[in-house]
Amino acid sequence: MVKLCSDSGKYEGFKAIAGRETLRTQAQVHLVKPVFSSLYSESDKADVLVTLINNSSFSCAAKLAILRRLDNLSSESGKMAILKAINERGL
Repeated sequence: MVKLCSDSGKYEGFKAIAGRETLRTQAQVHLVKPVFSSLYSESDKADVLVTLINNSSFSCAAKLAILRRLDNLSSESGKMAILKAINERGL
């Protein structure tokens, strides 16, 4: 991914990647870390991760990567949105 400086640019880039239907498991897992570490907005983090979770190619490995970092999200509503999306996927 091109080095983006603005949070909105990172958000749009991460969201576009998270929505790619052919996103491989390794790429999904790799995406989780920069979403948590690079985005400032808690709602943007949650939105990108929910987009990834709703992706038809969402993997159990990506689910585990998200759950391992979920406590790094300070927003309770963001955590709930992510957990709800995972629960609805039935993974």
